[in-house]
Amino acid sequence: VSLGAGATDFIISMDVENLSPCQPMPLQYMCHMNYAFVPGGVMRQSLPAGSFQLRRSIPAHVTPTPEWIELNNRIIAGDIDADSLEGAESF
Repeated sequence: VSLGAGATDFIISMDVENLSPCQPMPLQYMCHMNYAFVPGGVMRQSLPAGSFQLRRSIPAHVTPTPEWIELNNRIIAGDIDADSLEGAESF
């Protein structure tokens, strides 16, 4: 993680080498961040267009609400921009 004095952004980078002899595996994410909700907020990242995919699996310890499932389905369908916090007020 690199954070510069007076900077409004920071850089997180990581090199990954898959040593599994079984199969290639996608890098799901390198970190989890919890943000304070800001109405009208937008997430910015340096990934090339089309690189981001919303996680479709639901971990066993998570019990999603119908509203959460609907929001995810709308993001997957392209009805909501995945970088936008639109609709996230309830979460």
